[in-house]
Amino acid sequence: MTAARTPQEVFADHGTRLGTGDLDPIGRNRTEDAVSLFLPWTAAGAGHEVTDGVDTFVLRDGLISAQTVRNTLVPRTN
Repeated sequence: MTAARTPQEVFADHGTRLGTGDLDPIGRNRTEDAVSLFLPWTAAGAGHEVTDGVDTFVLRDGLISAQTVRNTLVPRTN
């Protein structure tokens, strides 16, 4: 049995694989039952807007176990 890797080791390996295009072994950085959803979105209010919103969800056992939100709020141009 292989010793468990630290989160830092997993992310470092994942980044290296993506950076070099060596994607065949990248699956070893995810569990077999991992499900990730990436949902792009936009929004506009009276004075501001978001044109690059992305939510990321990690689901485990049928429930959301982690969520991230990334967006840039800028003054509305029209």
